[in-house]
Amino acid sequence: MKKSEIMVGGIYSNKPGCIYCEEREIVNMVYPRRFQIDSDCVEYKVVSGRRSGILATMTRARFAAWAKRRVDNDQD
Repeated sequence: MKKSEIMVGGIYSNKPGCIYCEEREIVNMVYPRRFQIDSDCVEYKVVSGRRSGILATMTRARFAAWAKRRVDNDQD
């Protein structure tokens, strides 16, 4: 998935059917480091999976690499 496809409010999933499968909802875009390329981060909430309810942050590029598909998109 491309990092430009990651949007606030979207719910994304990694490998479906896997023991480590999670669905994560993007809560906020965060820009912690000024003047650095690729420092934009996403704050997400795990809405389904073993770590359900946890809030966490990672770079948008890393999140895009983790996400295999958007699950709340009617176009899929």
